[in-house]
Amino acid sequence: MKDILSILTEIKNDPSTLAKKRILTENKDNQVLARVLKLALDPGIVSGYKKLPQPDIVSGTDKIDLATALDKLEPIYSRQLTGHAGRDYLATLMGSVSDSDCEVLKRVLTKDLECGASDKITNDVFGKGFIKDEPYMRCSLVDTKTIRNIDFETYGYAVSETKMDGQYLNHTVINNQLTCTSRNGKVYDFLGSRDELMASLSQSVQKRDDRFGSGVVFNGECLMMDDAGRILPRETGNGIIQKAGKGTMTLSESMRVVFVLWDVLPYDAFQDGIWDVSRKERRELLESAIQDIDSEFVQMVEYQKVLNVTEAFEHNTVLMERGEEGSVLKCESAIWKSHTSPKQLKMKLKMQLDLRIVGFNEGEKKRTGMLGSLILESEDGQLTTNCGTGIKEKDDEWTFKSIWEKRDELLGKVVTIECNELTKDKNSQIPKVFLPVFVEFRFDKETCDTYERIQEIRSSAVEVFARTISESLKGKK
Repeated sequence: MKDILSILTEIKNDPSTLAKKRILTENKDNQVLARVLKLALDPGIVSGYKKLPQPDIVSGTDKIDLATALDKLEPIYSRQLTGHAGRDYLATLMGSVSDSDCEVLKRVLTKDLECGASDKITNDVFGKGFIKDEPYMRCSLVDTKTIRNIDFETYGYAVSETKMDGQYLNHTVINNQLTCTSRNGKVYDFLGSRDELMASLSQSVQKRDDRFGSGVVFNGECLMMDDAGRILPRETGNGIIQKAGKGTMTLSESMRVVFVLWDVLPYDAFQDGIWDVSRKERRELLESAIQDIDSEFVQMVEYQKVLNVTEAFEHNTVLMERGEEGSVLKCESAIWKSHTSPKQLKMKLKMQLDLRIVGFNEGEKKRTGMLGSLILESEDGQLTTNCGTGIKEKDDEWTFKSIWEKRDELLGKVVTIECNELTKDKNSQIPKVFLPVFVEFRFDKETCDTYERIQEIRSSAVEVFARTISESLKGKK
């Protein structure tokens, strides 16, 4: 029988997905391979170690095989051994197997098999659910149906949270040991810079609530501060944060990491994928614990209580004009469940605007010599935006290529776009639209919307949305 490293190498050397599946299928009866795939790819099985110690080589008579070594990882996964004791244990264990098996152990522990055998490919071969998804409660999008799920009556309000713009992470603390993982179970190593703070936060939660004996999981995002203590923009901050997932983050960078949290639940409930406790209770517990540790590096997500749909949209606009991504509206009576929750909604308002083409941006790379985006303005020139999303690549009358070739005759024409919101640049206060999408050319129109008219369209959209909801709720009663 082939050793496991040889199989992983064979999978790596063939880039074809079909070939990877074929190789896995040929070795499907290899129970050791199945365990290696399960331990490495299942996001719920985490060693907590991104950087591993050097193997402490033992004598030949004490050598063990890979199957036995995998059995001996249980004290690591169950957190019976952590910190230096865990590292010493792993050093001895890795030194007790052959060089090739040691390499496999390293890949298993760091959850990177380095061969392209994804969870999807593995589940296609070993069966659906063989590799479980990381528990995660997703948001629904706001519309006239989903908004009815938000309960404003039980507590007299709902909560509008700032939608964070960083790297989502689950922060798990078991026996005062912190492990940070992404939605796909990838370990992020912050070099111990937040271990003590998060251990203190976990202890505060456990003192308040005896249901957290299995450990504590905090849901939130990771952001980066600059040297002056300001949060870095997403494109810069997330680039640095990704180093923690690759094991290349420096200690000085790790000291500028900020955890912004919005939920807390027991580790066993997290693994089960459900905790039947109201969000209000979870929020107040988390908020109290964060106040206890009083640190700028661990923060509660910013939120505002809103009394109705109109206030929720108003708060969303304020956040976007401040430069945030938007807001999430949450129902305080909702439980935590790993699914797409109907009781927490991304606040996105859809409206259509007519704007005039005043220019064209050429595309880059594969779109060189074609349109990149249209430059659009309101009738009075107060609002300007670029729009490329929604234009067809091919098989349509108006494509990136045809628009670029006919730009002289299209200049000055009116187009309809769809967008989610109106905002203002936080520095210049110049009006702009959020996420514009091209809908169609309006060759039947000579004039487009002024900025005043655009503001009226936005207000009307909110009012109609709120009125529709109010009427539907009356009908529901």
